[in-house]
Amino acid sequence: MNQMTPPPKLEIIPSSAPFSEAQRSWLNGFFAGLLSTDGPTPLSAEQGAAVLQGPAGDGDDGEAPWHDQTMPIADRMKLAEGRPLRRRMMAAMAQQDCGQCGYNCNDYSDAIAGKSEPRLNLCVPGGKETARMLKTLNEELEKAPPALSGAAALRPRQSQGARATIRRRQSSCRGVC
Repeated sequence: MNQMTPPPKLEIIPSSAPFSEAQRSWLNGFFAGLLSTDGPTPLSAEQGAAVLQGPAGDGDDGEAPWHDQTMPIADRMKLAEGRPLRRRMMAAMAQQDCGQCGYNCNDYSDAIAGKSEPRLNLCVPGGKETARMLKTLNEELEKAPPALSGAAALRPRQSQGARATIRRRQSSCRGVC
């Protein structure tokens, strides 16, 4: 029979140290990992650049300085100027990540830019102002040549909270929605 033996317990923190057994065990594991010589190898310059470029490969740095619900939409859109279309769509949202649309703000903008979500009026806190801005940006998306919108058309992953919100909505509708 195959029986796995646990690795030998590494004692870096002495038993006389003023820690409980659980704390001492955690600290020993932490220091063992920190001091181990067979750790991960660093990324090459190309791999590092690929990680920093982001998942969509559109040159976006992933920063969202407009992610402030107290900021007016005009100011948010000004901060998003020069960003990829999916990021400008996110700036048009109300920035509350409330999930009323079934997404968080970032996932909703990615879904619209990826053309997997055709409805532009789901941002309840943003109201008509957000819907109008999304319509304008969506028209820009429709006019874009396929090569440019292809990078933004990657299917986004929905967050776990967004999926739970969708399931709650579907279960509460019971066919009357």
